[in-house]
Amino acid sequence: MCLAKAYVRDEGDPGTRLLMENVTRVVVEGGRVRLTSLLGDAEELSGHVASIDFSEGRLVLHSAEV
Repeated sequence: MCLAKAYVRDEGDPGTRLLMENVTRVVVEGGRVRLTSLLGDAEELSGHVASIDFSEGRLVLHSAEV
């Protein structure tokens, strides 16, 4: 099983912040990104995937939300 930590970079902010740990599923549809954790928690935001590093278990999202 591969678990990741998801970080988000907000519009106009060069830094990242932790959004969710233990991410097991990522669904991208129509400019929306939906994350689900191992325990079934869910987060959804408007944006896109900026990068994925499988060896680090790190997912960076770029948020279009203000």
